[in-house]
Amino acid sequence: MKRSLKLRIFAFVFLGVAIFVLASRLTIRYSASAPLITYQSELFGRQITRISHSSGDRPIVDKLQNHLVYAIEGLQLDEILVFTSQDAGHGNFASNLLDAVQQTPTGWKVLDDQLDNAIVRYQDVEVNGEEWRLFEPRIAGAVPHWVALKKSVLKQRMFDILDVRDRMGLQLYPILIFYAIFLTLVISYAALRPFKNIQKLLAKIDIKDPHSRSHLEPDNSYRELSSFIDYFNDLIDRSRLSYQQANRFSSDASHELKTPLTIVRGHLQRLINRSKDGSDEQIQLSLVMDEVERLISITNKLLMLSQADAGRLASQKETLQFNNLVDHLVEDYSNYRPDIEITKALEKNITLVADKDLITQLMLNLFSNAFKYNFSGGKVIFDASCNAKHLTFTISNTTHLSAAGLDERVFERFYRHLDSTDHEATAQQGSGLGLSLCREIALAHGGDLQIRPFANQTVTFICRLALKGN
Repeated sequence: MKRSLKLRIFAFVFLGVAIFVLASRLTIRYSASAPLITYQSELFGRQITRISHSSGDRPIVDKLQNHLVYAIEGLQLDEILVFTSQDAGHGNFASNLLDAVQQTPTGWKVLDDQLDNAIVRYQDVEVNGEEWRLFEPRIAGAVPHWVALKKSVLKQRMFDILDVRDRMGLQLYPILIFYAIFLTLVISYAALRPFKNIQKLLAKIDIKDPHSRSHLEPDNSYRELSSFIDYFNDLIDRSRLSYQQANRFSSDASHELKTPLTIVRGHLQRLINRSKDGSDEQIQLSLVMDEVERLISITNKLLMLSQADAGRLASQKETLQFNNLVDHLVEDYSNYRPDIEITKALEKNITLVADKDLITQLMLNLFSNAFKYNFSGGKVIFDASCNAKHLTFTISNTTHLSAAGLDERVFERFYRHLDSTDHEATAQQGSGLGLSLCREIALAHGGDLQIRPFANQTVTFICRLALKGN
């Protein structure tokens, strides 16, 4: 099962976003406490200054004591204390706060972001096991006074802010998922586009055609893919060279063998004619003659396949009557194998613009296989129809061959499937080139040849040809 690269990218992007969200939450939760508490202190310091400068004849301490309790929502009276040095009697809580301050007289810090001409400083002290933040506003002409606030109040306000952020985050999760999907598409497009461009360029390279595009251009791609492209260019060169060498060998060998085999056949024919009829000598020469004919047939097929590889297979096209060709073949094979029932169904007056010799070779090979690998009492069914551009015909035949192996491999060169369900059937001679040549002929005429899945002990070939040539 193939895995999806886009799905993998989405998984990593989504995981990255989730890790980022979780890390930011933890970071803010544990590292933003001090800034948030300081910010709350700055707000509280500005409230102290505003109340202190508010109109009225009441003392500043009274105004702060009465109004600061409302500066922070939910603030309790036991969580805040406003006092002066006169209120700090011996042993009371205010005195304990000032005593704690005296232990660290340099611990005061000035609050930022205060009102104009207002200075408020603060210091953290611990009394009776509780942390308090002590504020000291500097107001000209006023009696020195302090405001003590439990630090837990500021921490609670910090947690309230973080809770609001968490609730907002829940509403942002769908947006984050959409962002992850969008980011996946963008990254996939950016990452896969160079490979798609290389794929398109590779599709234009034909190792059979020496005049086609021969290399990928590394200058038109990214630096990171240069070694990848160099590898493919080297692979293309080696594949093209190997193909040309194999094709040249096949063509040259076929040409070189054709002439001596023809001469050997001529000499054998004369020796057979001179031999006494029915003699052992004539029989032996006839067997040798059959093998020579087989070698000549293989040589001719190899030569035609090498021409097909070079794109020069169908060169002499003419108009031919397809119905007449089928009628002659049906008549010949009906006389050759009267034990096999043959049925044909095709439209009238089908004409093709094609190479007559090649189409004849195609039909001969298909009909020959249909009868050669059939059994007595079997059937051959031929059907043909055409549309505006193509002729399509099927030839089906019963066979004693086993189903395993009757697939696309039959079009491979030198592949022979001889496994039979009939143990009494004799192995048929062949080179394993016939169906390969048939497919090349069909391709050269703007069509194709395919095999239908084996069913009911019947094998079917479907051929499509262009009516007016390729």
